[in-house]
Amino acid sequence: MKKFVKSLLLVAFASLVFVACEKDPEEIEDFRNRYIGTWSANDREGWNAPAFYDITIGEGAAPDEVVIRGLYNHPNTELIAVVNEYNLIIVKQTTDEITFNGDAKANLDFDQVTFTYTANDGTGDDEVKTVCTR
Repeated sequence: MKKFVKSLLLVAFASLVFVACEKDPEEIEDFRNRYIGTWSANDREGWNAPAFYDITIGEGAAPDEVVIRGLYNHPNTELIAVVNEYNLIIVKQTTDEITFNGDAKANLDFDQVTFTYTANDGTGDDEVKTVCTR
């Protein structure tokens, strides 16, 4: 009987030691990390298509932003895009004397991102589709 009581006390103590008082907070994925890096870009539609070049994507200032450098085959462009999981939203903005707006969608593996955007360098709206791969 003493062994049973000792065993019961040991089990009760062990359950108190290994049980947390609070639930662990759920980890929220930072989707920006999936976009960050260098991508091979292929303009498939637009005035300059086909065009092949590299772009880089880095962290933006806000927790839901990335900076896209080199889009439209212009190395000096820097666009801010809002990250919404598999989507990037490029609100209307001007960089390197070109006005951009549009969006992008990543595939499930994040090894391809397709940008659909308008670029205007003062000569008119160029409707561009750029597919980027790693």
